[in-house]
Amino acid sequence: MLCAMGAWCSCWRAAIIGTRWPMGCWPPFASGWAMRTWWTHWARPHGPMSLPWKDSSPMSVASIGWNDGLGATQLGAREKRWNGSAPQGKTRCVAPIMDDGAYQSGSSSRSGTERPMGDSSERIFIKLGGSLITDKRRERRARIRVIRRLAREIREALAERPGLRILVGHGSGSFGHAAAARTRIYQGISRPEDWWGFAEVALAAAELHMRVRRAFHEAGLPTLSILPSAVAEAAAGLPIHFEIRAFQRAWEAGLIPLTGGDVVFDRERGATILSTEAVFDALLEPLRPTRILLVGEVEGVLADGPGGHQVIPHLTPERFREIQEAVGGSHGIDVTGGMRAKLEMALRWVERDPELEVWIFSGRRPGALREALQDPFRIRGTRITRR
Repeated sequence: MLCAMGAWCSCWRAAIIGTRWPMGCWPPFASGWAMRTWWTHWARPHGPMSLPWKDSSPMSVASIGWNDGLGATQLGAREKRWNGSAPQGKTRCVAPIMDDGAYQSGSSSRSGTERPMGDSSERIFIKLGGSLITDKRRERRARIRVIRRLAREIREALAERPGLRILVGHGSGSFGHAAAARTRIYQGISRPEDWWGFAEVALAAAELHMRVRRAFHEAGLPTLSILPSAVAEAAAGLPIHFEIRAFQRAWEAGLIPLTGGDVVFDRERGATILSTEAVFDALLEPLRPTRILLVGEVEGVLADGPGGHQVIPHLTPERFREIQEAVGGSHGIDVTGGMRAKLEMALRWVERDPELEVWIFSGRRPGALREALQDPFRIRGTRITRR
């Protein structure tokens, strides 16, 4: 008897959930205790679903889900959804994913002030400079202890701020830059043999990338490797197409997107090199970070003063024009440019997003990166803002 009743209830419950009920025509018994039981034990465990709430109208969006208020956002599948009220205690969130999951340079699906995914948690891009994590004067020499320390500092900061979303990129240092300078792949492809240099630079960049990823894994940080060679395309040295879905899915899954400078195909040159800053530049509009941390060997942007080189604590585009002659280049081999190029890129970022803050500081001092993730005003460095 009990078995028969259990089987009957299971079939009846499956019929209710699997039926597409017309708008406003939910079965009369689907209310009160029955609805609460259905929502608690069936709908929520299976992820966000399309629920026809009263007075709702259909809308087509990339994907939609519910923010539980704890910084964790779940997104549903790409399909037609309903524009109605959210369940009590939830807030609507729409992910800015384009139809093909890619971000086309120069286009965006959001307004200039809207932050993606309806999430109030802070999003920070971190660039670990090649001069910091490698010895740029010795080819393919990684500073493993420094990389492990930086990974631990990130883990400690995330333990105190679990809602923080970070994206980590790293320079190629004495790995990719040395190979690129030797093969001159940054000048493009002019003969078939140049593709061997393309593969050599890609291998060198991937070698350092794997060491960084392993150090993060050993520190207890789950990462998803997303290298530009697999998701980006350039023209005349500039990214024109970037697949962003993997970055968004990584955040949704609680993973740390890990990227870096890499070779990519170029429609005009055949191939080119994208620096980590160029990757951040392509991701600025679709992912909208609140802060970008450029962590290197120097303490910030330096200018000549009465006592020698001094750190400029705050820079704006207007202020930079007054002192730009005092900004020097980096040491060693760096085919993507020195401090001047990085600074000019940062100034363009804050002009495109007035709410963005960019910090340039040294990661040589233990604890500096952790402090920058917690409160950047505690560190010595250069803060770059629109005003």
